[in-house]
Amino acid sequence: MTLTFVNSRLSREPASPCSAPACTGETAVLAGDVDHRDSLLTDKEKAANDTMFIWVSRAACPMLVLDL
Repeated sequence: MTLTFVNSRLSREPASPCSAPACTGETAVLAGDVDHRDSLLTDKEKAANDTMFIWVSRAACPMLVLDL
């Protein structure tokens, strides 16, 4: 199951608001590790692991818990 699918079921945002790495979709991370693939967060923000851009980043662990 993809983040895009889950988000579309929750009717939070359009299924895919952008096609570039710099886009909307910033979401709070409650637990787990993120493979950050965005160009918006600083290295320090990425290391904090408390937010992610769900349209371009992905889980770097078996379970990622987000505040959707």
